[in-house]
Amino acid sequence: IIEILAKNPTQDFPATLTAEIVLADRTTLELEIPNDMITVQKTDKFKVDYEVFHQLITAGSYPIQQFRIVATLTNNKKLKSGILAFNKKWSLYTPDTGAYN
Repeated sequence: IIEILAKNPTQDFPATLTAEIVLADRTTLELEIPNDMITVQKTDKFKVDYEVFHQLITAGSYPIQQFRIVATLTNNKKLKSGILAFNKKWSLYTPDTGAYN
């Protein structure tokens, strides 16, 4: 479930949801998540089936390293999630950034 929390309750909610794929060479590729893949769509919550989302991301012939979810608001501002990745068992996790205190 993707939930968007607005600091300002009058803030516009997303017009589109995309997955920003980070490729092995650190370039990015944006894949739009079609509205028919979103099963629950309220003003601030969206639900995309894991299997369908996984197939969308892994369908290309590009080497996926990491990805993030991007919500584009109606005023063209973008809200981005943290970096996510699939582990060996194809579940989601937040990868180690390599930066330590």
